[in-house]
Amino acid sequence: MIDVVIRTLPHSEQRYDTSGDWRWVGDTLVIHVSAFPGPAGWKQSMCVAIHELTEALLCRARGISEKAVDAFDLGPGKNVEEPGDHPGAPYRREHRAAYVPETFLADAFDLDWHAYQEAFGQLEWRPKRKKE
Repeated sequence: MIDVVIRTLPHSEQRYDTSGDWRWVGDTLVIHVSAFPGPAGWKQSMCVAIHELTEALLCRARGISEKAVDAFDLGPGKNVEEPGDHPGAPYRREHRAAYVPETFLADAFDLDWHAYQEAFGQLEWRPKRKKE
């Protein structure tokens, strides 16, 4: 059995500069999505959530570990605009497949895709200060 928990949080509370992040805690998939500003913000956050849900489940089904995804995102993919689109990403196929339900939901929510993409630029991330 798999449980799924989706939490919306301020972008600055993400582990790194990403609008969506997933982790497995045992058989529980925990997804953190950034809170987008404005009246359509909740819809935009849920589009990210459906993307992350799809990507995580496909990675699990295909044996791609969270560790491998994180290693790429925080390593070679760190300076790439969208790490999952990079040809070297170990989860590229799964990430790209996750655009299908994301775009479907955005359309069903009557979101303008261009405006949705621009909203990512409004998210501001600051690294957390290390405790001294």
